[in-house]
Amino acid sequence: ADCCARCVPPEGYCYASGDPHYRNFDGLAYDFQGRCTYCMAKTNDFEVRAKNVAWGGGPSVVLYCQIVFDGDVYTQYHTLTVKTKEGETKTLVTPYKKFY
Repeated sequence: ADCCARCVPPEGYCYASGDPHYRNFDGLAYDFQGRCTYCMAKTNDFEVRAKNVAWGGGPSVVLYCQIVFDGDVYTQYHTLTVKTKEGETKTLVTPYKKFY
């Protein structure tokens, strides 16, 4: 028997892409056309954001997605960068997973 049993939530994902298409953690799809930053998920120490911007004369598009965790900000444009709470900026190779 596992004397150290713990609750492990199932994996989940959300995303924002294109002109602009969003899918939240429960699998529902949305199209948000506003030119602003959307908060896709937020807890006390974790946040997922997506930024929409104008694109030509058409609809808005997703410029980047961000994950904020423990003071570090991970931003995905065409590459994934992290700005640490210490002020360092690093480029990460994707796909990237970090486990806590």
